[in-house]
Amino acid sequence: MMPACATFTYDAVPAVMAAALREQAARIRKLDRDALQTVTEAGRELLDAKDKLQGRFIQWVEAECGFSLKTAENYMNAAKRGGEFVNVTNLSLGVIYRLTTKSVPSGVVDAVLKRASIGEVVTEREVAREVKEAIEEARHQKREAERLQKKSQQRADSKRTLARREAERLRYEENQRKEEERRRQVVFSIIETLGEEHAGFLIDIFPPHEEWRVFDLLRKEVDKRRREEAA
Repeated sequence: MMPACATFTYDAVPAVMAAALREQAARIRKLDRDALQTVTEAGRELLDAKDKLQGRFIQWVEAECGFSLKTAENYMNAAKRGGEFVNVTNLSLGVIYRLTTKSVPSGVVDAVLKRASIGEVVTEREVAREVKEAIEEARHQKREAERLQKKSQQRADSKRTLARREAERLRYEENQRKEEERRRQVVFSIIETLGEEHAGFLIDIFPPHEEWRVFDLLRKEVDKRRREEAA
């Protein structure tokens, strides 16, 4: 949710003093804007030096410029993106520093510029809160997207599993059908070879539920004779 803009009421201040304070605030904002120009120029110089010095830039900043690397980064960020704030006169330098950092979502920058363009004074605290909320929202959206993607992947995996099981079932049924057909052909071959009378006699002499034993003995005897013939 967009926080309310910073306001100050002059109701308790005499009219003459209120007019003077408003003028002072305008001069301060102008000085801050002039400072932005100075900072932007310094940032351009720093970017050029960084390109020349490569890995020795930090040491050079601390030894030659007299301020911290953080300050140098603020100046360089202002130089890179300062053009976005040229026509907005009521943003402080501190706010601009915050808005030009890499971690700030572009949506926050656009929202602040829109508010500032209609005359609102946006404070650093408000920007910090908006940045925090935007980052949290972006993380939430990312987690939600990952959750939906995971759910979609699970559905796809489930469909693939069902399809694989169905294919396995169809293969099993087809193999069973082929095996049954093979057995039928064997039966027909036996009847054709022995004749119906001898085939019926062969079945009749098997003790009930003992057929498998007879065929087991038959298999062993056939195997034995084949080995003897091969030898």
